[in-house]
Amino acid sequence: MRVRRGDDGVGSGFINRHVTQLIEDAEFLVCDLSRERPNVYYELGYAHGVGNEAEDILLVAREGTKLHFYGAPLRVHYYESPEHLKEIVATQLRAMSLSARSVSG
Repeated sequence: MRVRRGDDGVGSGFINRHVTQLIEDAEFLVCDLSRERPNVYYELGYAHGVGNEAEDILLVAREGTKLHFYGAPLRVHYYESPEHLKEIVATQLRAMSLSARSVSG
C-alpha cells in the first residue's frame, strides 16, 4: 500500500482540491477523529458523498475522544497509544484488503 496525505503535495496548488482528489482516488481511507478537527469530519463526509463504502474507511480516535453528532453512530476504533494505533491500523487494513480482494475476485 502507498500512503498519501493531503498536506504532502508539491507546489502551491490548492490543498482542498488535492485532498478531495486523493479521497476520490483512494482504495482505503484512514480518518483520525481525535482533537475535534472540523476538516476531518468534512473530509469523512466528502468520502461518503463521493461513494467510498463504509468497509473501505477506517475510523480511529484517541481513547476518551468525544465524537460529534455525525460521528457518534459510526464504528470507531479507539487507541490508547501510538503503538496501539499502529496495531489497529495494520490489523484493520490487512482485513480490509483481504475483504476487497475476495469481493473483486
